[in-house]
Amino acid sequence: MAKEEQDSLDAGAPDSGDDGGRAKGGPLPEFVILLLKIVAGALGAILLSATVSVIVFSILNGDKPQQQTVDVSPVYNQKPDVYDWFSAIPDIRATTADDPPRSVILKVELGYNAKIDVRLFTELTARIPQIQDLIRRMIGTHTAKEMREREDEFKEEIRMKINDILKDGQIRDVVFITFIIADNI
Repeated sequence: MAKEEQDSLDAGAPDSGDDGGRAKGGPLPEFVILLLKIVAGALGAILLSATVSVIVFSILNGDKPQQQTVDVSPVYNQKPDVYDWFSAIPDIRATTADDPPRSVILKVELGYNAKIDVRLFTELTARIPQIQDLIRRMIGTHTAKEMREREDEFKEEIRMKINDILKDGQIRDVVFITFIIADNI
């Protein structure tokens, strides 16, 4: 019986430290520590693989430039010519070919080369009413949608029609300073 009494006394006695220095805290702290070890290992592996990738990439590229350049076509390198601009044409007000018609207010400037077409400014000044009428009639043959969607084609058409009536030179470019298409009130 002495053995049983000793065991029961030992059961109630405080811990003598035979667990190898581990603190009792249950399974949760051990689980958290294990989880932290796994996360730290994963981060270490990611950093190691990134470092190796950068080193290998640097070795493989050597002295090559980081980005390859492509030669640009000369067509894209062309800068537009610098023109003299004829801006004496007043605003042109007209209606479109839409049903119901839409109102258009257009301020046009005409580009020309004064060195080549020396007398063109004088002729343009003399033909302002003709140019206004020509553009007004052209607006009346187009719908608002056509003029908006194909503005460059509309400008080219204006340029060609004006050049058809000129004798002392050629218009090189047409720009719209104001181009308003509104519903009729």
